[in-house]
Amino acid sequence: MGKITRIDVTGAIAELKAAIQDIIPEDSLYEDDFYLLRWIRAGKTDVKKAEKKLRKAAKWRKENNISSLALEPFPENWLESHPMFADAVTKEGSL
Repeated sequence: MGKITRIDVTGAIAELKAAIQDIIPEDSLYEDDFYLLRWIRAGKTDVKKAEKKLRKAAKWRKENNISSLALEPFPENWLESHPMFADAVTKEGSL
């Protein structure tokens, strides 16, 4: 069985926020505590590892202009060329 580690989540988030102050203005996503907590978990609760991973992802997001993708129009005929299959239906009849 794995070892259970308890960390101060609020403190870890604050520490990560302090470490990335220079990139926070680039995207409001970097101010979101839940988003930062995901990076802390990805770094196995090591804030330094989390910062390294987050900075690498932030660089990739900036290079590929990811934040602007939400503003792009959805391609016409996309569903015709990329069919989606569903194998379950809710009680209300939704896929």
